[in-house]
Amino acid sequence: MYESRNVANTVLEIFLAEVQSLILDGWAISEHEPGEAVMFGGGFTVTMVRTNTTVNNFKERAEAVQDRPKMTPQERMAHARAQRGKGRLDLSSVQE
Repeated sequence: MYESRNVANTVLEIFLAEVQSLILDGWAISEHEPGEAVMFGGGFTVTMVRTNTTVNNFKERAEAVQDRPKMTPQERMAHARAQRGKGRLDLSSVQE
């Protein structure tokens, strides 16, 4: 099975909703024609493909997410606190 479909829209929310819907149905962004976002004129395009591989990859990812236990509010807050400060830019080595 190999299917290909182009998604194009000038409204970002509609564009993303359609791409998300396709991803949930086993589609993936084409490696050969990924698409583009045109800043002036506001157009968004992407080529989506659906193969047995993309469908199986989605099923595996969905099962992994489904098996993962949900975090409690306390766990989410602890995780957020642990992440605070990570990834900040170290300005100590910047030369004037």
